[in-house]
Amino acid sequence: MRLSDVIRRCVRDFWKKTAVVAVAYCGTGLLSGYFAIPPGYASPVWPAAGIALLAALYWKKYSYLGIWLGSFVLNVLIGTRAIGTINLSIVLVGAGIALGAILQAYSGNFLLQKLFKHPIWREEFLGILALLVLAGPISCMVGATVGNGVLLASHSITWLQVLESWWNWWIGDSLGVLAVLPVGIVYMLKRQRIVLKLHRESNRDRQFASYILPALLVLSSTIFAFQITKNAERQRLYAVFENDTEIITQRLHENLDKATQILFSLQGLFDTADRDRGLIPVSRQQFKIFTDPYFERVRGIQAVGWNPVVKRGDRAKYENYIREEGFANFRFQQRDEDNRLIPDRDRETYYPVLYIEPLNGNQRAFGFNLGSESRRLRTLELARDSGGLTATPPIKLAQETGQQQGVILYLPIYEWPLPTTTADRQKSLSGYLSVVFRVGDLLETSFRNLVSKGIEFTLYDQPLSEILYQSNSQDAQQNQNAYMTREQMIRFGGRAWEIRFWATEAYIRELSTNEPMVVLLSGFFITGLTGAFSIAQIRNSILVNLLVEKRTYELARSQEAALQAASNAEKANRAKSNFLAIMSHELRTPLNSVLGFTECLKEDMFGPVTEEQRNALETVERNGRHLLALITDILDLSKIEEGKFEIELAPVNIELLCQFCLTLVKQQAIAKSIAINLDLPLVIPTHGNLQLMADERRLQQSIVNLLSNAVKFTSEGGSITLQVSLPDPDHPFIRFAVIDTGIGIAEADFHRLFHPFTQLDEALNRQYEGTGLGLSLVKRLVELHGGRVGVTSRVGFGSCFTINLPSALLISVSDAAESPVELNDETEPDSGSTSESISDHDRVDRLDPLRGEDLVNLWAPTLKISPHLPIVPPLILLADDNFENAQTIARYLTNRGYRFLRAGNGREAVEMAIDYQPDLILMDIQMPEMNGLEAMELIRENPQTAHIPMIALTAFAMAGDRARCLAAGANEYLSKPVELAHLTKVIRGFFE
Repeated sequence: MRLSDVIRRCVRDFWKKTAVVAVAYCGTGLLSGYFAIPPGYASPVWPAAGIALLAALYWKKYSYLGIWLGSFVLNVLIGTRAIGTINLSIVLVGAGIALGAILQAYSGNFLLQKLFKHPIWREEFLGILALLVLAGPISCMVGATVGNGVLLASHSITWLQVLESWWNWWIGDSLGVLAVLPVGIVYMLKRQRIVLKLHRESNRDRQFASYILPALLVLSSTIFAFQITKNAERQRLYAVFENDTEIITQRLHENLDKATQILFSLQGLFDTADRDRGLIPVSRQQFKIFTDPYFERVRGIQAVGWNPVVKRGDRAKYENYIREEGFANFRFQQRDEDNRLIPDRDRETYYPVLYIEPLNGNQRAFGFNLGSESRRLRTLELARDSGGLTATPPIKLAQETGQQQGVILYLPIYEWPLPTTTADRQKSLSGYLSVVFRVGDLLETSFRNLVSKGIEFTLYDQPLSEILYQSNSQDAQQNQNAYMTREQMIRFGGRAWEIRFWATEAYIRELSTNEPMVVLLSGFFITGLTGAFSIAQIRNSILVNLLVEKRTYELARSQEAALQAASNAEKANRAKSNFLAIMSHELRTPLNSVLGFTECLKEDMFGPVTEEQRNALETVERNGRHLLALITDILDLSKIEEGKFEIELAPVNIELLCQFCLTLVKQQAIAKSIAINLDLPLVIPTHGNLQLMADERRLQQSIVNLLSNAVKFTSEGGSITLQVSLPDPDHPFIRFAVIDTGIGIAEADFHRLFHPFTQLDEALNRQYEGTGLGLSLVKRLVELHGGRVGVTSRVGFGSCFTINLPSALLISVSDAAESPVELNDETEPDSGSTSESISDHDRVDRLDPLRGEDLVNLWAPTLKISPHLPIVPPLILLADDNFENAQTIARYLTNRGYRFLRAGNGREAVEMAIDYQPDLILMDIQMPEMNGLEAMELIRENPQTAHIPMIALTAFAMAGDRARCLAAGANEYLSKPVELAHLTKVIRGFFE
């Protein structure tokens, strides 16, 4: 599959998952509205939070964009429904709440992933408790905190509402998660095997069904019980609401009827008045006395007035009449475009307000011509023609200084005899009695007690639905969204008034019993518990059914892990071996030059040296040999740890071994005035045929290590004893003990003595030299012989280190008697130097080759012919890429009478061997272009050069290097740094 196809598929899967999560979240949130309990729209449980957490668990990072989109769209829809429109604030709030949904899902996923990996998940009770706590209460704090923070920042809620809002949000999310999450976890157990390794499809289906059935039963029962209690609660609340609104309507009817009674009472007054009295049959004083009692019985009435019909010619007469009553500035008035009262213009007919009670507060209406305003005029004409009560539509009263709407109820007064037809009414109209209402005052007076309970209303004037009054500032959209509403029609003064009531949240909250909430919360909580414990049952059942399979699987994994560990260990050992081989080569190569030139200088090959210079050269050589010994110890220790170290057992003369070991440390002891002693059982020197089967070189190395340590840690004037003990019934070992009178060792430090590269403390490190390798190497070499090492010591009194070898190694050799070797200053150990390692590591850098002719010409003046060599000095081909090493060897051997050629790499060595036919080849192993092993194989394969003897001369000294060199065609193997005198001896052996 091409990379582009893979990318296209990943993108398609990402958007598909995003769409699924978004639709699931938004759809679940919308369906949650079903569980909303009045008076609010918010659901007390929020399963969408569980959907989000499931998506995060199942699809992880691919789910978060879907969660955000679903939550964003859902919250924008909810906000738009609440206020009836969409704006930037709703969008920003939706985005912030959606971010909180992502953070909550991520937190829940993080906590549950940690739980699934924790051992507590396997505990039946604690695991379930941890699941319920982490998935619900803990993780859901995130969404509640972020969401309410966004609402607070957008001023959607106040600080006083934060705590209650946070609590409801947290409870809803927690219950939603607890109800949905267990289903999802079991489903993922079935499909993805998150918690347990489920291998049988039938088992997974059966376990999944075993959860679904009880969960669905509990959830269905919860929804059914919730629906019943919710409907019962709604019916109960609506009955109370209906009763309260009916009372309000009745009170409004009562107040309107009382206002009507005022007009009819005044009509009787005017009908019985003296028509010949003058312009107005009822005096102002009579009008006032008659109307005053009604204002105390009927609250909400703004004014009661008399409005005569005045013709154009009678205007001045009526204005003067009123002025004579003490109202000097009286005039007919109208309102201009700015709602200011101005003198009325000339008209055919006027309907002035001549009497108005109470006058106080209604002065602006006094003299106002009702016919100057079209809506009033139409109402007056309707009243005239109908002969009955007629109310105006909503109008602005002349005396109104606020924003309230006004309504005026008119009753026409006719001349006697009372007319019966419309035409007669128009001719005999005398004027109008009126009752003025400020609608708000009338309604608030009627509804004062009930409105305080939380019932709000709007009064409309039909058929145009003009708003006469609203009980608060809430708009019609909010009224339509109310949980409980009711409409009532009132017929009044020829008009139809509609009152639309709705219950406020406070009203519903006060009357609610919270039974639906209790049923819903309890049911979802029980659903969550059912799911959680079903998970525990599934888990336990699976553990029982798959125990054998699980153990088999774990065994296979452990075997695989063991094989992998063995493979890793082998790789590590191989890497260590390669590293040590390289380091050995890199250290031995320059060390070869150092020791070689030192040896040349000591033998006066570059001219005579002074005694002081000779002492310095001996110091250089001694330290070089010490460094070589450290390298050898490290290689030996490495080979022992790898199990590649082999010892060669052979009969060893115990007395000679001990004397030789003491010889090696004698000079060091003399330098510190330390007495050295040898304590042998009498039977050993007496019976020379009693010998020990051991690797003499390694046993000698171990004893010398102990003796050297004794000399190092013994002060001047002390003593050291090498004591040998033969086996006895109580001690079946042959024991070599090194006893000193040195500084001693604390018993608490015994366990650290035989660890590689370990010394006792920093103060000791500063006073005494050493790497900490010696005792560790001694322990391993002795254990290879089947023995063991021991130590006893006392601080300030000295130490005793012992080598205990099995008595089975002690043998009697009748022909092995040897003459004892005397201890003297001239006795020196054999200076052989052999090792066993090689590696095909090529050098990166290469020195410019120095040809043999150059060497011969350079050192010809110092050439000395050995008496063992033929007349024509042998020609030696030295193949070595290191110029310093080649120079050292060539200078030394040229001085001994040999001729030299030098090749800088293996390829040159092969070519020069063919061209010059040398008598001997000294072959380095690690060289550029072609290594020494390959070169030796080619030389051996060529008939022209197959007879030439070759000595492998290399810094590689690891196990197997000697065998590889000999297998490639070498006649001899020497490891660097090589003693030049020993090399000369080996070369001479080929020519003798």
